[in-house]
Amino acid sequence: DYLKNKIYLVIKKNFPEANPRIFKRPEENTVRVIVYSKRMVEFFLSLGFKFGNKSKTAFLPNELIYNTAQLKYIIRGLFDTDGSIFFDQRKTYSQPYPRICLNLKNPPLINQTHILLKERFGINSRMNFDQSRIQINGRKNVLIFQYRVGFSNERHLTKIRKIKPLEGLSDFKDTSLEDI
Repeated sequence: DYLKNKIYLVIKKNFPEANPRIFKRPEENTVRVIVYSKRMVEFFLSLGFKFGNKSKTAFLPNELIYNTAQLKYIIRGLFDTDGSIFFDQRKTYSQPYPRICLNLKNPPLINQTHILLKERFGINSRMNFDQSRIQINGRKNVLIFQYRVGFSNERHLTKIRKIKPLEGLSDFKDTSLEDI
């Protein structure tokens, strides 16, 4: 739904000539959006992205990293499309333990995102040994993520609403990142 009702419309609004196509890959439990648009390619090149296969080499260009307002939405987009929220139900925890997870087969982008979460947004995360996953663990960190970066994907928002708010969470709000 998020790809059809949000991403598709954003692409069509900004690149009307584009014809985004959504493909389901049930054997991989994935959905893919493919877009053919010369104007869109030129736009991404103007931001500093390079030609070529991005699956293991893509990273965020400096122009995007140093624009904190844009960076918030780029990080949000990564988690909206390739992230998940789940509640660890192991008996070790007295109540379901919330986690946000981002899985990408792209070590440079995972590493960069991990560093940006800490240095630019003050969000603690853990990265696995092969740099394919970031996890944000625990109610406090998950809620700080929601407060400073947030989600646009309704599927994630529905889950995060189940988490009891923390007293004094406004102390974690970074007013320089507020939506305009």
